[in-house]
Amino acid sequence: MEARLNKSTLILVAAGIGITVLLSWAGFLPQYVRSVGMEHGAMKVSAAMAVVALSVAMLSFLLRHRAVVFDILAGVFAALAILFILSPWTVQILPRPESFDAVKAVAPNTPSLGALLCTVILGIGLLGGLYCRRILSLCSWAVLGIAIAAITGYVTGAGILYWWVPGWSTALAIPAAWAFVALATGGLPRKPPRQLLAEFDVEEDPLLLAERKVWHRELRIAASAAEESGVAK
Repeated sequence: MEARLNKSTLILVAAGIGITVLLSWAGFLPQYVRSVGMEHGAMKVSAAMAVVALSVAMLSFLLRHRAVVFDILAGVFAALAILFILSPWTVQILPRPESFDAVKAVAPNTPSLGALLCTVILGIGLLGGLYCRRILSLCSWAVLGIAIAAITGYVTGAGILYWWVPGWSTALAIPAAWAFVALATGGLPRKPPRQLLAEFDVEEDPLLLAERKVWHRELRIAASAAEESGVAK
């Protein structure tokens, strides 16, 4: 219960980042909020919307044991996140062009490949996680690595780490990187799996697993009794 609560907190933090960025684009908050300083590129509207959609999907995924409707919500919002990030990259739903000359600012006709990659991987992880929990775990580790690399890039000044490729990709913005760190951490298992690349077994109902354990125990008892009976004869 405590682990689920901690994950929910991280996911809500990610949603808060996305909503804050959207409010900044709408003009309700200062411009530097969406870029964490005036010298960095801003988080795109499409990325912010994708983060909010992924947050809803992730929260629904955590609650899926309660009702089938949460399965549906998780799938729908994961798909919406992918659609948001794949929408035309230059069409800002709340168009407010950058008013400062940031080297890595949002550029016309240029996607943020880092945000796109993180969103698609997490979206696929959530959709696959409805059938196999390990898929979400693998995708979460991948996104966590991408986001941490981007943050490291900002610290070290290595633009390639935060996907800044002039003419090809705008930077994975600092707010976006932290949002994906929170989302990916929320998608990780409580204990790191020993064999992430093991066979992907479909997640089973706990009651079925308990019944199977009882059946195996009874089978062992019966086999032991039969062996003792054969020795007695």
